[in-house]
Amino acid sequence: MAFFDENGIYIGPGADASDEALKRAERLYREGLRRQEAKERGHASLGRNQHHRAYINKRSDEGLYSKGLLRHDEVHPDADLTEDFKLKRIARECLSLDGSIPPPVDQGWECIRNASAGSPTFNDLLNNLADKSMIIGYQQANMRETWPALVNIRPTKDFRPFDVNRGAAIQTPPEVVENGELKAAQIADDGKEQSQVKSYVERITFTRQAMLNDDLDALTLNPARAGAAGRPDHHTAWPAG
Repeated sequence: MAFFDENGIYIGPGADASDEALKRAERLYREGLRRQEAKERGHASLGRNQHHRAYINKRSDEGLYSKGLLRHDEVHPDADLTEDFKLKRIARECLSLDGSIPPPVDQGWECIRNASAGSPTFNDLLNNLADKSMIIGYQQANMRETWPALVNIRPTKDFRPFDVNRGAAIQTPPEVVENGELKAAQIADDGKEQSQVKSYVERITFTRQAMLNDDLDALTLNPARAGAAGRPDHHTAWPAG
């Protein structure tokens, strides 16, 4: 006969089984335990990752709100908007979240140095803050432009050249008097044109001195200005011809 443990994992035949059958049952039992442990570790890791992402988004939104880049109704629902965004305080929190013991409160510069060198959460938060700032600056600049309403925006998967159908051009129809003849429209096919995605990139440096000075402008407003400067203009957004 076969029996199972309390988790429904197969253990093996009864005591009257052969040695080979018992060894097979023990192997199956140990494999079941390993699968169970791996599943529990996966759930624990998933929970930590979700908490990690929620913390980064929450703190990033607090920093963006403090610099006027987000409205009150746009921030993370758990964001604390009553407390000043200070990198020294964030560094202490990130060190604790990553399992490290932060330096004393009066050694804020030491917290930032330790977090920069050994806290993945702190570095992910700084990257997220700069990325969001740049995206916000780009989007706000484009809201003041007319080109998005005039062009056809389509996705592409890589940087290789691709053909775009320009479609057909139809002239303004002529005036028709009462009971006049309706003439067929003259449709000219403009054919295809070749397009290609290009990169326009500059590097923004966030120095150690800026972090120690709690200079949030260097991490938010500077990337936002860079995002606004990277908006397409009529040379890059409008097709020629």
